[in-house]
Amino acid sequence: MKIQTFQFDKLRTFLILISLFITLVMTTKNAHAQSSDTSAFDKTLENAFSTTTLPGYSLALVKDGELVEVRAGGKISLAGDTPITPETPMQIGSVSKSFAALAIMQLVEAGKLELDTPIENYLPEFTDKAAGSITLRQAMSHTSGLSTLQGNQTQTDLSMDSEALARRVTDLSNVTPELQPGQAFMYSNANYQIVGRIIELVSGTSYADYVQSKILMPLTMTDSYVIGGNEKNGSALGHLPWFGSQDPIESLLMGAGSSPQGGVVTTATDLSKYAIVMMNQKDDIISAQNKRLMMSPVSEAVSHYGLGWSIYPPLGLVWHNGSNPGFQAQLSMNPETQDAFVFIANGGNSYGFNEISAVGFNLTLEAMQLEGPKGGGGILSKAVFVAATLLPFLLIFIAFRNWQKREKMAQHSSLRRWFVTLTYTLIAALSCWALFVSIPLMFGIPLDALQLFVPDWSLILHAIVFTSIVLAMVRIGLMIGVKRT
Repeated sequence: MKIQTFQFDKLRTFLILISLFITLVMTTKNAHAQSSDTSAFDKTLENAFSTTTLPGYSLALVKDGELVEVRAGGKISLAGDTPITPETPMQIGSVSKSFAALAIMQLVEAGKLELDTPIENYLPEFTDKAAGSITLRQAMSHTSGLSTLQGNQTQTDLSMDSEALARRVTDLSNVTPELQPGQAFMYSNANYQIVGRIIELVSGTSYADYVQSKILMPLTMTDSYVIGGNEKNGSALGHLPWFGSQDPIESLLMGAGSSPQGGVVTTATDLSKYAIVMMNQKDDIISAQNKRLMMSPVSEAVSHYGLGWSIYPPLGLVWHNGSNPGFQAQLSMNPETQDAFVFIANGGNSYGFNEISAVGFNLTLEAMQLEGPKGGGGILSKAVFVAATLLPFLLIFIAFRNWQKREKMAQHSSLRRWFVTLTYTLIAALSCWALFVSIPLMFGIPLDALQLFVPDWSLILHAIVFTSIVLAMVRIGLMIGVKRT
């Protein structure tokens, strides 16, 4: 018994030391070198980027409706040496939704659309379908009843042909919303696929071409484009999180059908132009009245979202963040003071050692001098990541130890053998349920899309399931062997 206890203590000590070592190495490696300039903006950058791996970034600060600061750093790709500049285009993910909403408001002002008309009036395939009664206003405000999971089913469709969006929306016409339209807020990319397709049909042009000609060009966003349209040279490559580091993506991991929900590619400078116009309280790209409508709560029940914009009344912020495979972005505005902050990064967000979304949020608070709770999981998230990484090795070790002690199993009571075997089987069953049922429902993301965004966590979770099944099978096999003897 003493020998077994000693062996267990050695294993526990070894795992603790490995955990501490991995945490120390990853944290040290993630230190981001910054300029020694002592300005407040530089200090903000130094503090924000010291705790994560970030290939490159671009930032812009707007004060009183004027662009006062633009910064960029890092590389277009970690596989090369080309630096990111303020003019380097990067994907901004779901910040793109506000562009789709703006396009709708332009068509409303032109008398071609009405916000409270059911979408079946614009999309014939939705006639007499469960989702046909959804209105444009409900789709733009994520109150259509379509769920997050329903909206992410096509994330891995990377088609780039001109009919990519039309095919997705045709498929959506056969989807039944999880809730009654207007009942509650549920964020869903499906809403903006519908919105984008309506823009195509009503305008008579592709979604990418409409946004390029009616929004980007009038706002002189000359370094910007929409995926599925005319790509500009010099765009940054995305990077996916991989166990505390970031790996460059060699190909585009977004299809043209996703353009309305996350297809704008832009720069910090260009995005600041967009923010300035949205806050200026003037009739230009659309009327000042409709700008206010977009940035106001859609209803008393949904006070945190408008039409394409998130709203945070305690700080007076109108904002949206975005996450595409390999990219992270956030645009925050205070329409009253006409202050704004732009954050774009070509690194993928992941819980643990690559919490880039938290960096963007914290940087926004500091740059705009706002008081609010800091984002990020800190040492706890890193500990969870390390523990999850080590768990498959622990399960394999336990399976190996069970096999080593197979001759002693016969000496144990039948009750004990059955209890241990059923426990391991239950662990395997629960891990399968968590991966294949609970996680997709809880986070609203299918497993293939999980692999697309966070390949390190996808591998960890699949490894936990696989090794838990191996452990259960080893134990069951040993039980069968004991019975036969």
